[in-house]
Amino acid sequence: MTKSKRRSAENWKEIIDDFLKSGMLQKDYARDHKICRATLSTWGKRLGIPLNTRGGCSNLEKVSALPMSFIDIEPLRRIKETSALKIEIVFTQGHTLKLETEGSWEETGTLIRSLVG
Repeated sequence: MTKSKRRSAENWKEIIDDFLKSGMLQKDYARDHKICRATLSTWGKRLGIPLNTRGGCSNLEKVSALPMSFIDIEPLRRIKETSALKIEIVFTQGHTLKLETEGSWEETGTLIRSLVG
């Protein structure tokens, strides 16, 4: 029985790069290069390099080869930062306070907290 050769992570990265460029199936590449197919797959996962079962380019390389572009779009409608507010507060003493104003929800909350608190 022959002792297997220990390879560094850098060596496995080179082997995997060569495999991806070869266009071969993992089992064929492993047989031709006298390496274990499972070890090739394990090192691919360990190094974070996706291996196609059919060889060739990895999915990551295919995606990164696509041209990227951005399309400017206009919003469908402009969101108002303020809106018309109608507030009616009836106090326990029988008084009613009616307010009609324009403001943000944050301002409305501040107003109500100051009246109640």
